[in-house]
Amino acid sequence: MDTLLARLVVGVTRGELSCGKTRLQRSLRTAARRVVRLFDKDNAPDEPSPAELKQPKTKENDEARLERLRKKFHVDEENKFDKLAHSVTPLWRHPYKKQLMFKYQDVCKQLQCLGQKLRKVEVAFPADPKGLPCPVRPVLPSPIIEGYRNKDEFSVRQGPNGEPKTVGFLVGSPADLDRVVCVSPEHIIVCKDSHKQVAKSFQEYIQHSPLPGCYESNFQGYWKHLVVRSNSAGQLMAIVIMHPQQLTPEELSREKQGLMEHFVRGPGRECSLSSLYFQACRHSRCTHDQAPFELLHGQPHLEETLGGVRFRISPESFFQVNSPVATYMYDAVRQLLRPTPQDTLLDVCCGTGTIGLTLASQLHSVFGMDVSAQAIDDANYNAQLNGISNAQYQVGRAEVLLPKIRHQFVAEELCAVVNPGRGGLNTRAVRALREYKQIKRLVYISCKPEGAATDNVVELCDRRPKAHKVGPPFRLQLACPVDMFPQTRHCELLFLFVR
Repeated sequence: MDTLLARLVVGVTRGELSCGKTRLQRSLRTAARRVVRLFDKDNAPDEPSPAELKQPKTKENDEARLERLRKKFHVDEENKFDKLAHSVTPLWRHPYKKQLMFKYQDVCKQLQCLGQKLRKVEVAFPADPKGLPCPVRPVLPSPIIEGYRNKDEFSVRQGPNGEPKTVGFLVGSPADLDRVVCVSPEHIIVCKDSHKQVAKSFQEYIQHSPLPGCYESNFQGYWKHLVVRSNSAGQLMAIVIMHPQQLTPEELSREKQGLMEHFVRGPGRECSLSSLYFQACRHSRCTHDQAPFELLHGQPHLEETLGGVRFRISPESFFQVNSPVATYMYDAVRQLLRPTPQDTLLDVCCGTGTIGLTLASQLHSVFGMDVSAQAIDDANYNAQLNGISNAQYQVGRAEVLLPKIRHQFVAEELCAVVNPGRGGLNTRAVRALREYKQIKRLVYISCKPEGAATDNVVELCDRRPKAHKVGPPFRLQLACPVDMFPQTRHCELLFLFVR
């Protein structure tokens, strides 16, 4: 059983693997249950019946289930492009109007669940036949629905044809990591052709290299990922990520020189890269502080313009993957906030300052914060680049900075925008925002509204007496979905809170 469970690990951390046997077995069993819920939820009830709880699961049953999943997620040369398209762009066969309808329905379902949670914390809202806690605008569409992604991350792994160093996207069941394969992106319609060309050229290079690929399941080998970024002007940045293993500095230098020769003077020169970076990373992901990005060729940054404001793009800068829609979304934020020349904007999780800087001309001032030092460097640089003097940005966690700086804004009129990652905002940060009694309008942007954002919405609106101790609650007034990701089920969701 433990051997089988070990093959079902999804999300077990290295720390758990290094702990004692009992904790490891418990983590493996949890991972197995997670896989079963994820891949068998259409056929199994949400909760097991009493009879199922009493019935011990046998090794044969689990083996049979694993075999069924293998067949369902089997990828070969014949079906690889269909499997990849279904995984990366599941809505690609549907007309765009129908895609927007699906997303609107998904948002309504998510808000219905949110409404149930809000009632539990004594939040009242007008009766709605659909059970929605607030009005929902139609999904804001994307002006382009193909080739819109300005950033792609490609993996290195064995392909369906057995080629051990295929560059593309991973396809297969996480329940059977040994059978996950890599499929080239040539038929993925959301990727730019220029990105696909860089991926193909990189694949040709590493296939001639004696160094094997590095699979994250065992962290053996060398070639890990390729990240390609671009701007609306067509300039390209490529970032090659490699596990250095036991290579000497001299050997690493030769690999970097080989990459530069390939993309600058060799076959890869047809990609016309504006920037070529290299990172020697020993972990699944590495920040610039953990493993510096080394510029091998070209200019250190790309530049993009949104809403008339210029922005610098560094290797690890967060930037919305669909630039035209990002412009629309920031305009929607402006309409929701209704900024005045007397307002100061608190830009929480500001990234490179895109939202605050596009609104700065209509505000008294902007104060942004982000945990990423690189992002804050970019934000301050972007302010200087555009001659914006009423915006300042500071590195730090929101739950630490918000209470610390509150005294600076006692007499000021405030509005706020919160744009956290998928993990949402720390509970202490939400409480700190409620303590800013001057905030009358707040926009919360979520890229995964069915996740941690739900908890944040509840915390912002909680009206129970205990919650009042952390400042008056907000009222959820409006939800605005934005289609940042055509051809997929995902969309951004803007929540407007007032008080």
